[in-house]
Amino acid sequence: MSQTSKKYSESPHAWLFKYLGDEIYKENESSLNSLAASDTKEAWFKISSLINITEKELCDKIASSLGYPAAVNEEIGTEAISLIPERIALRYLVFPLKLSGATLSIATANPVDRDMISVLGFTSGQHISITIAPPDVIEEWITIGYAKLSRDTNSKTASTHPGSEYRGMGNLDITNDHVSDSAIAQIVNKMIAEAAELNASDIHIEPFVEGGIVRYRVDGLLRRISTLPGVVYTQMMQRIKAVFKLDIATKLIAQDGSSSLTVGDDRIEMRLSVLPVSGGEKAVLRLIKDSTAKSLENLGIAEPELIKLKDIISFQSGVFLVTGPTGSGKSSTLYAALKELNSYERCLVTIEDPVEYQIDGIAQVNVNPSQGLTFASSLRALLRQDPDVILVGEIRDEETAEIALKAALTGHFVLSTLHTRDAITTVPRLLDLGISESILADALAGLSAQRLARGLCQHCASDEPIDASEWETRYKNIHQSSRPKHPIGCEHCNHTGFQGRLPLLELVSIDSNFSEAVRRNEPKDKLKEIAIASGMRIFSVLGREAIDNGKSSVDEIYRVLGQDIFK
Repeated sequence: MSQTSKKYSESPHAWLFKYLGDEIYKENESSLNSLAASDTKEAWFKISSLINITEKELCDKIASSLGYPAAVNEEIGTEAISLIPERIALRYLVFPLKLSGATLSIATANPVDRDMISVLGFTSGQHISITIAPPDVIEEWITIGYAKLSRDTNSKTASTHPGSEYRGMGNLDITNDHVSDSAIAQIVNKMIAEAAELNASDIHIEPFVEGGIVRYRVDGLLRRISTLPGVVYTQMMQRIKAVFKLDIATKLIAQDGSSSLTVGDDRIEMRLSVLPVSGGEKAVLRLIKDSTAKSLENLGIAEPELIKLKDIISFQSGVFLVTGPTGSGKSSTLYAALKELNSYERCLVTIEDPVEYQIDGIAQVNVNPSQGLTFASSLRALLRQDPDVILVGEIRDEETAEIALKAALTGHFVLSTLHTRDAITTVPRLLDLGISESILADALAGLSAQRLARGLCQHCASDEPIDASEWETRYKNIHQSSRPKHPIGCEHCNHTGFQGRLPLLELVSIDSNFSEAVRRNEPKDKLKEIAIASGMRIFSVLGREAIDNGKSSVDEIYRVLGQDIFK
């Protein structure tokens, strides 16, 4: 870099000054460096004047130098314009030209402005493609285009584009004119609406390299959605904390809040967790799109396990435990079981932290440890309420485990969760908590371990030969008759190749042989052998079935189960 280049490299328009050459720059250094960051239009005028070319010729020169197309005689349509608010277009001097698939082409006079590209990408929810145009041309397009959009509010494109149906955000308090007109409020609203559209379970917002990033958890995996400029990240965090009525001024302690909103016809319950981390605050927004529990049939459980599960929950007493890591669908399965059992003839009660799904006809207790309302104390009090079916959100300690199992022995049917690797490991886990072998053997009605795998999109999945991964090649070598399907991607699955999730249930229905083995404190391997003999299908079998039936891919099942699929 020349000495002159070093001098003007700190200017907001340094990228433009290079078209002058060092000699012309030196002669006009003072006036050029006095240009403010927002004076892109004046910078273009000065540069073109000093080198004696038109702004159109300068546009062609810049486009050729940077490898971008130059905008010429563009047709103005409302589909692309509707994705970018007019005030953002004016602020960054950009104009949305056209939408092609998931790519929005925009005209800009400042293609090196990374903040502008991030804001446009996040606001529109699209990938941004750059086209170069002179500032006065962009201003003319903005005037004509947004006037046309205003007249064309009944346009089919504007009304059917994803996200356009989201008007008002329930309890988000955007009725105040000043707030609802702010770009940050619109970005937050758009973010939540888009996440709901994609069926995301969580939104992650966290500090990242002088700004922030936004990720959505869709079908169990995080997707990076956008990189935020520092000022946008900071204002978004303040906006979100204000919406959930958290203390905006406090940034050094963890905070939690809840709210709800309506998107289209859907009511969405939201929970916010804010945690101080290096570089700022990390926010995770949990979205519960459908607060009503699904039926067992709609969960996607394989037929043999579904039949066995319905048989287990028909017991009048006993304990049914579902195990698995966080996010494996345990709560969904238990709520579906509750829905199956719910009737006027039964008294059903849940003890949860927190209550996730609202079910009519069921009394639901939200534990509050700070007030002494724990799982154990709630369960002890609940047994005086004459319940028939009890759901305990999680067995975390010896006291809760002991009360739950003794409740099962006294004529109640108890459902709960534990964190163990597989179904059989639940037995030694409960023994480690201090439960006696005899009580456990008499109380157990069923055990289940659960995992969730992404299901292949049935519109585009293909079994045509492709370049197979290491795991698929190994799988085919072991199971030579199998023709695994692969994710391709289409409009139905947002071009991911996957749609929805597939529960894998390792299910044990407790019989006399298993009970006696528990009473004798048999080792885990022996218990597993007895369970398989009585019909339990282990994860490797369930995973292979999902692959061979074309419901999921080898790589996805390997991601969830690891080496177990080769056993």
